[in-house]
Amino acid sequence: MGFSSGFTQNEIDYDGDLQLLNATGMLDWFPSSTSGFRVTGGVVYQNNRVDAIARPAEVLEIGGIEFPLAVVGQLEGSLTFPNTIAPYIGIGYGNPVRRGSAFSFNIDLGVLFPGSPQADLQATGPGVDIIGGIPILNNLLEDAIAQEEQDIEDNVSWLGVYPVLSIGVSY
Repeated sequence: MGFSSGFTQNEIDYDGDLQLLNATGMLDWFPSSTSGFRVTGGVVYQNNRVDAIARPAEVLEIGGIEFPLAVVGQLEGSLTFPNTIAPYIGIGYGNPVRRGSAFSFNIDLGVLFPGSPQADLQATGPGVDIIGGIPILNNLLEDAIAQEEQDIEDNVSWLGVYPVLSIGVSY
């Protein structure tokens, strides 16, 4: 599943694409055979990511330092999660394989642990090649990009553990 939207992060406007790809393997434990209440645990293969491109601006402030657009060119980046296989734990109600009933309603509330997101930014454009040939400017841009990546990671670190709500009907 994908979703595109604009957003602002650290005073930089981005056009972003959210890509969600998940597959789950779960095991349910029912404390009582007469109740639909269950505890669920398992793993989730997740390849979720955000790809973003900064919207053109006369000046981009990267890591607290202002760079003219002609120098930076395009600022592109991604946000990914380190745990491709992430643990999941939750509670729920409903049993899709209960005897005597063709239909089942299920609801689960749990927590996924994909790890703290990691940001990766790159400046692309003709000015970057010129800066690359001037060591002091190259170091300044690299340090500013590293600081911007750290700021983004700090702002979204709460996504390292996030809630999951699942509702389903089965036959």
